[in-house]
Amino acid sequence: MKIYEFEIVPLSGFGTPLVGDTLFGHLCWQFCYYPELAGRTLEDLLSDYSRSPFTVISSACPRIDSGGSVLYAFPRPEMPLSLLFDKAYGDPIELIKKRKELKKRRWMLLDDKFLADGFHESLFVEDAKLFEHSTLKSTAGKYAVSFSQPRNKINRFTGTTGEGGFSPYSVEQEVYAPGAMLSVFAGIDTQKVSVEAVAEGLRRIGSTGYGRDASTGLGRFKVTGYHELDFGRPAGANACYTLSPSLPGEIDWRDIFFSPVIRYGRHGGGLAGSQNPFKAPVRMADNAAVYVTDGDIPELPYIGAAVADVSLAEPRSVVQGYSLYIPFRLEVTV
Repeated sequence: MKIYEFEIVPLSGFGTPLVGDTLFGHLCWQFCYYPELAGRTLEDLLSDYSRSPFTVISSACPRIDSGGSVLYAFPRPEMPLSLLFDKAYGDPIELIKKRKELKKRRWMLLDDKFLADGFHESLFVEDAKLFEHSTLKSTAGKYAVSFSQPRNKINRFTGTTGEGGFSPYSVEQEVYAPGAMLSVFAGIDTQKVSVEAVAEGLRRIGSTGYGRDASTGLGRFKVTGYHELDFGRPAGANACYTLSPSLPGEIDWRDIFFSPVIRYGRHGGGLAGSQNPFKAPVRMADNAAVYVTDGDIPELPYIGAAVADVSLAEPRSVVQGYSLYIPFRLEVTV
C-alpha cells in the first residue's frame, strides 16, 4: 500500500466535516455506480476488506503554503496536557495555571518531516497563529468559521411559514477562508485500484457535493493535484497518531489516548430514500487518537479494523474502522 496526498480547494461551505470514514463511504458509492473507474466492481474491491482494505481515507486537514514550504495543521493529539507540555512547563503548578491558555492551542503544525522529532511544545498553536502562518485574507482572522444558516419551509396552502414542520430552523455549516487549501491522505493498494481512480472518484464527489445538504450547494470542492508521500518511521517509534476515526483492531496496545465518537451512519445512493436508511451506530476513537505499544508499531501504514453487520437494509455494508497514522516515539506515558 502506498500513501498519497490529495490537494483540495473548498468551493463552498460544508454541512458535514470532511472525515475519513464518511469520505470513504462516498468513494464506495462512486465505485458502485461507475465500476469502470476502478476496472472492477465494488463487490470485488470489498471482498477481502476485513483483511486487506483497497484504500484507507484520512480526514481533511488544513494545508498551508508558508513562504514556499508546506505546513499541515492536524488536530492536537487527544492526550493529557501534561504529556504534551510537561517538558516546557516542568512545574505541575505552572502547567495548571496555564491550562486554559494551552487548551486553546488545538492545532499541531507539522512540516514534511511530520513527527520525526517527536512532540515538543512549539508544535501546538491556536486558531489565530494558524491563520498567521498562511497568506489568507479573512475578516474573521481564522482558517475556517462555523455559523448557523437560517432555513424555513413554506406551507404552500398559506404561502407562509408556521408551526410544526413549517417552523423556521437553522443548520450548522463550516466555511473556509477564501484561498484555503486542504489535504486528504489516502493509503491505496495499487494492485486493486489505481490512484487515478481514487482521484477521479474524489473529483466527482467534489463536483456533486459531499455530506449533508449537498443538494443545496454545500460540500463542493476541487482536487487540484496529488502525489505520493511518506510519513516516515523514526527509530524506536512506539506510537501512532491517527488521521481518521478508527478502532483498535487486534493489536494489544499498551495505552490508547482518544476522544470517543459515535457514528450514526446513514446509507447513501438509492438506499438513502429507503424505508430503513440508517445503519447501526458504531463507537470509534475520533481523529487524533494516539495508540502506544510496548514493542514496534505495525509494518502496515494503517491500523484498525473493518466494521461489518451494520445494516439490515444492505448486509454487505461496511464502515471504515481503519486509519492511516503518523508514527513517532512517545517518551513518556501515564
